[in-house]
Amino acid sequence: MKIRSLPLVVGALLGTLSFGSYAAEVSFDEAWQLLQQNNNSLAAQRANVERYGHLQDASSSLNLPKVTLGANYTRLDQDVTLNGSQFADSLSGVPNIPAAH
Repeated sequence: MKIRSLPLVVGALLGTLSFGSYAAEVSFDEAWQLLQQNNNSLAAQRANVERYGHLQDASSSLNLPKVTLGANYTRLDQDVTLNGSQFADSLSGVPNIPAAH
């Protein structure tokens, strides 16, 4: 009976020993820095705030006016001449042309 209870007694004695003497002292500032570096919840929240900042920057540019500019250049070897009847014939297929005022 004594042999079976020996591991239980040894375990109880080891459990009562304080292992605090093996820990290094940490100041509050050092502990706060460790918390900020190693806490996944804080890192996720920081990334979320950064994400919303980028979304706000992207959406603010939607309020700006949009300016587009285009240019074409065509060079022909020969001059193009067009008389009035040719011009009127070319417009006959175009519906709803407003009259010039």
